[in-house]
Amino acid sequence: GGAGHHADVVLAQLLGPGAGEAVHCALGGGVGALALGTLLARLGGHVHDDAAPLLQHLPGAGLGAGELEQAKKEGAYLCRMSLISGIATGAFLLMISPAILHAAVLSIQAQEYLIYMLFICAYYLVGKSMNSMTIGGIFCAGGDSRFGLLCDAVTLWCVTVPMGLLAAFVFRAPVMAVYFLLNLDEIVKLPVVYLHYKKYKWVKNLTEEE
Repeated sequence: GGAGHHADVVLAQLLGPGAGEAVHCALGGGVGALALGTLLARLGGHVHDDAAPLLQHLPGAGLGAGELEQAKKEGAYLCRMSLISGIATGAFLLMISPAILHAAVLSIQAQEYLIYMLFICAYYLVGKSMNSMTIGGIFCAGGDSRFGLLCDAVTLWCVTVPMGLLAAFVFRAPVMAVYFLLNLDEIVKLPVVYLHYKKYKWVKNLTEEE
């Protein structure tokens, strides 16, 4: 059916640019909404991804000096700031969404898709902000980079992609249901990342290790 076919397009678009381009013409205006929604999510995500390495020196300085309690405080500060930043960027996206909808030349159905995508992007950015700062900033400051790679791989290939495949090809779910499932990765990671953070395995005396 049409909804199932549209879901196939969403899956292809989100799993890879090459796959998305191959079916770009199949959805007409809906692909325009998908492309715009995906672009906004990725732009917001890149902001948080780029900020994490720049700020990892805050806990890193404490770890390098053997001041572990100070490093914990800096890590907690970065967690709070990443939560605030994620909420702020998500809220900003929602605030400018009327202007985005006005500027985008889309069909009525594509506009409905885009509204839904903007809401998904808004809470996705909260999870993205916190996970990027914790995994790419705090954990890496203590030399704990392996966890992030494992967490990303498991979340993507064992959770969100299988759910998206089942929804699109088995259950022939509506296009926005597939989009929702494929954008759950950052939310699914949040509790796992937070529990790992609270174990403080990243809090290591780097001077002793040297």
